[in-house]
Amino acid sequence: MRTVWNALVFATVSSIAVASAAGAVTLDASAWINGDDPIKENQSGTSTTGTDFVEIHGNGDLAVLTDYTLATPFDFSGHAYAPEDDDIFGVLFGYVDGFNNYRISWTGGEDHDWEAGRKYGGLMLVKEQNGRGETLWRDPDLMWLAGVEYNFWLHVDYEEVSFELREGNTVLADFMVAGDFSGVEGRAGVFTRSNPAKFYNLSDQPLPPLHAAPLPGGLPLLLGGAGLLMWHKRRRTA
Repeated sequence: MRTVWNALVFATVSSIAVASAAGAVTLDASAWINGDDPIKENQSGTSTTGTDFVEIHGNGDLAVLTDYTLATPFDFSGHAYAPEDDDIFGVLFGYVDGFNNYRISWTGGEDHDWEAGRKYGGLMLVKEQNGRGETLWRDPDLMWLAGVEYNFWLHVDYEEVSFELREGNTVLADFMVAGDFSGVEGRAGVFTRSNPAKFYNLSDQPLPPLHAAPLPGGLPLLLGGAGLLMWHKRRRTA
């Protein structure tokens, strides 16, 4: 009986947690700040921020960052869209300045991220420390397309970084990099390198992976009711 009870309690709590995550609150980006882009370590172009979006205009080289810092563990998710061009946009975390940060960098084909003088294209996770980039993961063949909306999900934990990217229901990338990420702390945000882009529905609340199967309708209520029934039965037979 105790085993059944523990299983029901665990399932109920887990289902409530997932349901809460599904309703994560969108960040208000209206107070976010501009910073140096992490590739050229400078600022050009302009940005517009609002209660639920960040937009970088023209061929800007710009980072737009949270007005607070995040420390391990944390999540960062949202939607990204580039209306034209084929250069670079991406996601930042652990951002201290343009020379010290982590970034998910994504090229559309023409431009390249840099590591110690070498060019890299595609989707990649880069650690920048004292102005020197180190590529931790890369898919050189995955390029973004103009006019397509993408969803992303980033999770930073003490011993791993996970990232998932999809177009609609299609998972384009789903990777995990193991390492010591316990000391990651800084601003999160988004950036572009010589490209316009818009980011929206941004959240730093815990989320299940984008491709995780949703719970069947009514299951949380069913589990909760079963748990209460077991509790009541235990009280009556105690």
